[in-house]
Amino acid sequence: MASPVERKVGLDFDNTIVSYDALFHALAVRKGLIDASLPVDKATVRDAVRALSGGEKTWQALQAVAYGSGIHEARLFPGLVAFLDACTAADAPVFVVSHKTRYAAADPRGVDLHGCALGFMERHGLFAHGRINPAQVYFEPTRAAKLRRIHDLGCTHFVDDLPEVLLDDGFPRLTQRIFFSPASTGLLPGTQLTQSWDEIRSLLFGTGATRHALS
Repeated sequence: MASPVERKVGLDFDNTIVSYDALFHALAVRKGLIDASLPVDKATVRDAVRALSGGEKTWQALQAVAYGSGIHEARLFPGLVAFLDACTAADAPVFVVSHKTRYAAADPRGVDLHGCALGFMERHGLFAHGRINPAQVYFEPTRAAKLRRIHDLGCTHFVDDLPEVLLDDGFPRLTQRIFFSPASTGLLPGTQLTQSWDEIRSLLFGTGATRHALS
């Protein structure tokens, strides 16, 4: 494990810092796209909406709202603030690196998604008490640019919910890959599976046991 002075922690944004499960469910119910009895789970809602006639465009429109004007209804994942405070206490800088275009594909001249994401972080206190420096938040237009940014920042650890990011051939070789998947029990080669921010805090700061992935 890296010593405190060596830790430089990178975090994804969507579905890693922010939980959209309840928001997507609420949006789809309001628009009459799903029944309220459907599980409050983003993937379940996505599959149900995509199964409708014209469902892919409808899903993209929901995403534009959820990541833009509706993001104020989204939630932080539990335990994130305590994790950030542990990073601050250990003098481990935190960087947010997200694959996020400025405008949604379904609303190319609409709401500024970058500004909405920054506003969400500010409202939830993520820029307070030295947790995250706003200048250390990066929104990249492509996955390749995201991976280059992680490399250039020298992140020793990176937390992401997407296997395709963590397993990409361009992922920095020396960065520890932390797979954040609250609902998963599967392991990804070369990654560390975590199901909560408390577990990630344990992994980095040695306060408990963690699951080890296949090598």
